[in-house]
Amino acid sequence: MKKFFILIAASLLAVPSFAIGPVEDPEDESVVNFDVLDHFGFGVHGITPAADDANANQFNRHSKFGYNTEIFFNIATLSIHPYPTGTISIGADVDWDSYRVDKSSYWMLDNDHHVSIVDKNKYAEVKKTHLRVWGFDFPIEFKQKIGDFSITLGGALELNMAGTTKFKGVVNTSLGGSEETTLSTFKANDIEVNRFGYHLTAKLQFFNFGFYAKYNPVPQFDGVNGPKFTTWTVGLIIG
Repeated sequence: MKKFFILIAASLLAVPSFAIGPVEDPEDESVVNFDVLDHFGFGVHGITPAADDANANQFNRHSKFGYNTEIFFNIATLSIHPYPTGTISIGADVDWDSYRVDKSSYWMLDNDHHVSIVDKNKYAEVKKTHLRVWGFDFPIEFKQKIGDFSITLGGALELNMAGTTKFKGVVNTSLGGSEETTLSTFKANDIEVNRFGYHLTAKLQFFNFGFYAKYNPVPQFDGVNGPKFTTWTVGLIIG
């Protein structure tokens, strides 16, 4: 994980932005900028389970604020400056969401490729378990600079690609009355997710550092392939 952040930070410092138009003239309102690896961020999800989804409510009971996180980084952003302190931008980001539960339960994939929460039993001691979703975001935002601060409002279309789940723990493999355990890891990829979604975003930044808040009203799972819940997110953004 440390190598990931070092790589992203180095990329943000090393990759220049490209501009169309005389950027040195602050009065020029026709400037267009194209930035690559412009920013990245880390956030913490809060979840709201669907009332009619027992699996999602089970997830909510076994999860806590701080367990569920996201990491994202920008691929590219096209910005237009209608006036010196205002910016309208469209971009593309890559996003990873991770959902965890406490060690009294774990994520399990059944034979129909559906993900659910299972209570821990005497046959398994949970070491690590998570459910992850990755995809692309396409934000459309308006930023207003106020001195050294900036306020950004906008939203993004989401293209969710796939979900993955992992269980790592000590499994009891007793046969014929003998007590035997083994450290096992189970992984499953390409879990079906709701392909499309959107979210609303607000940011407050000081120079290149700031905070963001996000609300996603579209569940990543439909309640059949996985728990149906919506998320709200707060986090840090750099860039």
